[in-house]
Amino acid sequence: MVNNLFKPNLVGGAEISVDALATGLREKGCKVSILTLGDDLDGQNDCYYLRPKFLKSIWPVKKDRNFFQRLHFQFIGDINQYHLLRRISAVLDEFQPDVVHTNNLAGIGTGIWKLCSKKNIPIVHTLRDYYQLCAKQSMFSDGANCNYQCQSCSLLTKVRLTNSKYVNYVVGNSRFTLDVHVRNGYFPYAKSRVISGGLTDKFLKQALRSKINNDLVVGYLGQIIPSKGLEDIVCLANTLEHVKFFIAGNGNDNYIDSLKGEVVNNNIIWLGRVDAIDFFAKINLLIVPSYWHEPLPRVIYEAYSQGVNVLATNTGGNPEVIYPTHKEYLYEPGNKEQLKRNFENFDFIESEKLKEHSLNFTSDRISSGYYEIYRELI
Repeated sequence: MVNNLFKPNLVGGAEISVDALATGLREKGCKVSILTLGDDLDGQNDCYYLRPKFLKSIWPVKKDRNFFQRLHFQFIGDINQYHLLRRISAVLDEFQPDVVHTNNLAGIGTGIWKLCSKKNIPIVHTLRDYYQLCAKQSMFSDGANCNYQCQSCSLLTKVRLTNSKYVNYVVGNSRFTLDVHVRNGYFPYAKSRVISGGLTDKFLKQALRSKINNDLVVGYLGQIIPSKGLEDIVCLANTLEHVKFFIAGNGNDNYIDSLKGEVVNNNIIWLGRVDAIDFFAKINLLIVPSYWHEPLPRVIYEAYSQGVNVLATNTGGNPEVIYPTHKEYLYEPGNKEQLKRNFENFDFIESEKLKEHSLNFTSDRISSGYYEIYRELI
């Protein structure tokens, strides 16, 4: 399995999902190793580590990267192919995989697909972002979503489009993510499927606490960056003086300061990075206000597993994971009036029903789906 980041280097949900999948596959008897970027940790986590030149200054774990450093990371895999592919080839020869399963490839590049094809190794790729389509990896520019691949991104990602012909099976973590790639001509010869989720035992084993009759406490959990839409929550909090809001997560310090400057009431508590289960114990409504087309926010089904209701935007994969009767409360990103109206009319669901819904996204179901794909390719 290949992913640009892996524990202890955690930035987003992809590396958590890859770890959960690897664990589930090992439980089914598979031998799994992770190929990732970073320093060699002496064989920890069953990983092979790649360390491209200049990685230190553009490392995603580094909080103060500027725009050009972030862009450099997106393309270092394309630029530094000789060094990377020589190392990857050695890893493949040593491990002798039956299947190579790639995930987020920023920093590594898509040359690995061509390399595997030459070695006659079947390739599965999971779409967890828009790296193949977009130079920024997000299809989000100037505060708005890109509804199509722009000409500059088409040119900059042409090698990724070309290399996608080597993939045997492409999996979207949401139908939205899969369709946008296929629509733009990617993975022309690959079979396709949607497999959503990756809920770990950490959440499943936690005792459920009913929250319906508690005082209303609203929360946000995730990165605090402009594409996540925190302005909507701050605006809502400013109109609800007697409702408590918890905002958890790290992000851009200047952006966080600007958000704090918009607060007019004393009802928002900023927690920084926290344990998710401890956080969900504090709230009974999670708001996911993503402006960008987030492929599949794992925080939604994690919240459901802890009996927390969710109100979200109608972007990306959100509609595919939201509780069925709550689809009517999905709102347009940035539409603060609609958010407030949906918040006021929100019909809370019992915790037990939310927990049951979260079982559609367990790691065991996910690993079983991928296991079927691997067996088919082999």
